[in-house]
Amino acid sequence: MIDFNGDGKLDVFRVLKNPNKVGMKYLFEFRIADSDKVYFYESEDKEFDLDGFETFEKAEKGEQFVDILKLDHPDLMAFEDAPKTAQLTLDRDGITVGLLESCGTSLFYIDQNKVHRIYLD
Repeated sequence: MIDFNGDGKLDVFRVLKNPNKVGMKYLFEFRIADSDKVYFYESEDKEFDLDGFETFEKAEKGEQFVDILKLDHPDLMAFEDAPKTAQLTLDRDGITVGLLESCGTSLFYIDQNKVHRIYLD
């Protein structure tokens, strides 16, 4: 469990599958503790559903990340060397999801009542 909204309470993250849906069947659910707030994320890329992810790890408040889609080149770089527009320091917990032996890791976090995704590699 992870504190997605920064209130000090542990929230819930789940991967859900809708067997009745055609096409994109998977989505991520972010359920906020002691409230009726639930946020969902469905893949924005219609060619890749969310079922391929194999690793899920907590990203803690204060951790720093670089969004590779906001870089001028495809090479990974250290946070300190990245342009400010590509830098993100979490002000609450998030979750990284990825593949075991490949690139494709993303960070998901909630900000301003919306789930955001940044691409890490």
